[in-house]
Amino acid sequence: MLAGVVVVILVGVFLFLNKDGGFTVLASYNNPIYKYSLGIPKEWQGKYEIQESSDFRTASFIYSNDQKKSPIMTLVIFNKNEWDLIPDKSGAGTELGTKDNNVFLYLAYPISQGNPYEGQAGKEFSSFVKQANLVAKTFKFAE
Repeated sequence: MLAGVVVVILVGVFLFLNKDGGFTVLASYNNPIYKYSLGIPKEWQGKYEIQESSDFRTASFIYSNDQKKSPIMTLVIFNKNEWDLIPDKSGAGTELGTKDNNVFLYLAYPISQGNPYEGQAGKEFSSFVKQANLVAKTFKFAE
């Protein structure tokens, strides 16, 4: 009985300590080449995939269910020189930071273009897309 109480307390402490950006973080995405991390909400657990480019310059977080797969958000890394050549950056994404001559951005799925799902999946997908801004706020560079 005492062991069960200790486990419950430890889980509660873990969840409390990992509250970030308005949601409970139960996992992290860590980019091994560009050395950054991003918190993943517990609500996404088991319902998303990560698709990375071979050079690790893009990482797309994909909502995945039995119907289909759709991007929730994508992180993109531009070389600063490439980024400076883009004249109109208004649709290029939200800047998360710069490091080592690279610019780190994220783009959320434009829900204004319509929801690709119906019913419960549509509600869940919309919720995940709304959380993308909060997820982006957990972005941090490794030390």
